[in-house]
Amino acid sequence: MTGELFQELKFCCKVQTRSFVNTGLKKSHSNKSRFFSDLISLLHGQKKTAQRFTWLIGDLLETNRSLVIDSLPMLFELRDQMPIPGMQRTVAKCLWYLKIPKGMEAEAIAQLFKWLSNDKVEIGVKHYASKALYELALESRIDTKQLLRVLEKQTKYPNKSYATRTEKLRMKLQRELRS
Repeated sequence: MTGELFQELKFCCKVQTRSFVNTGLKKSHSNKSRFFSDLISLLHGQKKTAQRFTWLIGDLLETNRSLVIDSLPMLFELRDQMPIPGMQRTVAKCLWYLKIPKGMEAEAIAQLFKWLSNDKVEIGVKHYASKALYELALESRIDTKQLLRVLEKQTKYPNKSYATRTEKLRMKLQRELRS
């Protein structure tokens, strides 16, 4: 199965193709705890294949989170070790879509704030980091005032689209705090 998926990922760049592979994975992997242990070697493969595998992880987060949830700690540990474009974005998206386990909560929250505060981090990473921190703030798992301060700085970001989305998120959080 891993070899077949490797061949599929090697050439799949269209969303429709990834969706086809995604559907096949959901149907063929009833043992979700083994899902990533069988496929993790794809992250260590060729750069294009590894990058496309991160796209597939993102697709799975949107369609079938249960396949990814057991692998969150492993993906979080690999975030800085894998020189794959989009790896940090995938991990930030995982932290937003999946509930952060208590054992890694402090480190994950620190990483999310670090990504959000770093001007050199890609906008996609910042976007998912801000969404994840927003959810944590609603659950009272982080200092909301600190998040508001960081979001305020992000509203001055040169990319107008990102700055606008961040301002909307900041205002939404302020409204939630008042209610």
